[in-house]
Amino acid sequence: MIPVLAAIMMAAAPAPADTVSGCLAKGDKAGTYTITSGGKATNVMSKSVKLDGHVGHTVTLTGSMDKNGDFDATKLAMKSASCM
Repeated sequence: MIPVLAAIMMAAAPAPADTVSGCLAKGDKAGTYTITSGGKATNVMSKSVKLDGHVGHTVTLTGSMDKNGDFDATKLAMKSASCM
């Protein structure tokens, strides 16, 4: 019985969250943003995190990357009030 229980628990475990850090900027469309680090920009969106108040800040976002390379943020930690 124990191996069956372990298999069920592993299947129900959430996938580990991804993180991205960098400078947050407004995207091309309403409600979209980009985060840039090391010259690489990643598209960001979120239904649960208010990103607008952090435009121009250095942040770390936690969430998940979709198959298109867009990041869905579920948590934000501000690292700096500027992108310098």
